[in-house]
Amino acid sequence: MHSSCLTAVRLKLLCSGYQSALPIELFTAPNAPDLVAVSIAQDDTIGDLRERLGNEILLRIDWDLWADRGDSTNARVNAVLALLETPIASVFPGNPADIADPSVPPPPVEPYLESAPDGSGVFHVADSTSGHMLAGPFATEEQAKEALDILLEAHPSPEWFKRWYGLELEYAGQDVIRA
Repeated sequence: MHSSCLTAVRLKLLCSGYQSALPIELFTAPNAPDLVAVSIAQDDTIGDLRERLGNEILLRIDWDLWADRGDSTNARVNAVLALLETPIASVFPGNPADIADPSVPPPPVEPYLESAPDGSGVFHVADSTSGHMLAGPFATEEQAKEALDILLEAHPSPEWFKRWYGLELEYAGQDVIRA
């Protein structure tokens, strides 16, 4: 291994919740940890969350520090994925096919008004997150707008419930880098 290779990844669960409900100091304090967050819904599997967390960490890696290795990008990514496997499995233990946490809040609803594609003058309220129809059909656009307003009041924020982790990346020959 060359001197600049990533040698360790550490994750620590800090909290779970909606970003808007978290204390601002978590993000802005002078010694605030570097954060990585993973959205979680009721039907997510452990494998889904492991994959999401891995992708978030891959975005944080300083790939320039690996330039002296002389190997291909695929070899570098594969080396990192192997290094990530244990820390990620430690925060999401269990069978990858199992449901991670069925008790988390439901995913956000982002309602919007749509008219029938056939031009029939029928209106629906749909969810842009899932693509499902939420209300309707309605004979008039006004009725559909009333239903949309009710749904927007019930779901004011399209915010996902997340788990927040402190992330430390350690490179050989360097101090610990908070990503």
